[in-house]
Amino acid sequence: MAVDVVGARCEIARCPTPTTTHSPSVPDVIGFPLETRGSGDEIIASAQVVEQIVDRVLPAWRPPVPCRRTAPF
Repeated sequence: MAVDVVGARCEIARCPTPTTTHSPSVPDVIGFPLETRGSGDEIIASAQVVEQIVDRVLPAWRPPVPCRRTAPF
């Protein structure tokens, strides 16, 4: 299956935007915690798209996870 290279590059370029942090602009407040620019849902959706792209381009990028048994059968 072919990968739309231009579309893939655009999606990967957009990925860091929701995860970047910034200090909310609240006047006269010092030490406010940092916030991400995107919501948690946007970050998860973006990560899933990038994961699908990487799966197609580098199929063996993720090592298999060994099955661990917690109790003998």
